Amino acid sequence: MTPSGGTTRAADEKIDGVAIVVSAENGQAFTRNKPSQDFVSDAVAYAKFIASTQTAKPLFDVTGIAGQMDEAMMELEDHSAKEFVTLCRSLRFWDREKSLLD
Repeated sequence: MTPSGGTTRAADEKIDGVAIVVSAENGQAFTRNKPSQDFVSDAVAYAKFIASTQTAKPLFDVTGIAGQMDEAMMELEDHSAKEFVTLCRSLRFWDREKSLLD
């Protein structure tokens, strides 16, 4: 990993999450893009932690995920990146798998 200071070093921790940060225009455009839809659907299916901006909501709507929001998904307008990274330390949100099977 190379932080902004330019010194390369090994990552201290493993985290597993995705952040979907898009402009309003791209949030709409990605609704028509199958790989973008798959990216979001796969993140949910693989129990990843997901941070997003409100402008990503149309992508969540088109994939059907908007109705499945859980405590491992957070909007960055309401939470800090630090909170998200802390959440990601659990590696996966296994409770989501349980809820999908019910």
